Amino acid sequence: MIEELQQLIVQLGKFHKHYHRKEKLFLPILEDYGHYAPTRIMWRGDDRIRALYQAVKGQIDQQEINIAHTRKTYNTFERKFNEMVFQEEAIILPVLLSIFHESDWLRIAKESAAFGYAIIEPDEEWRPLLMTKIRQ
Repeated sequence: MIEELQQLIVQLGKFHKHYHRKEKLFLPILEDYGHYAPTRIMWRGDDRIRALYQAVKGQIDQQEINIAHTRKTYNTFERKFNEMVFQEEAIILPVLLSIFHESDWLRIAKESAAFGYAIIEPDEEWRPLLMTKIRQ
């Protein structure tokens, strides 16, 4: 059971790829448009979530696991992680959609593969809708 838990926590750790892409591709563009406060809040939140993840992973990797302590740490990680998902979807994404230009999205699409993907690997290269229609 411990080995399965260790494998699951490693799988969960793939969220780091998403955060890394967000911090290296999305947030700098957001700052280019003069939005500094949201990026600073996101970076601090991401760092806290990473630290909580590492704490849970470290506790699971120990010889003697304190289940109550590990559960408490995991619950904090899960709560903060879910809060960040909400912030990304409800706050940051609408801002990005309203201010990013097509060239920004193209740049992100071209550089995203270098960071990897957390959950879903794209099947094809992203192209703007207008360029897709012109090529057809």
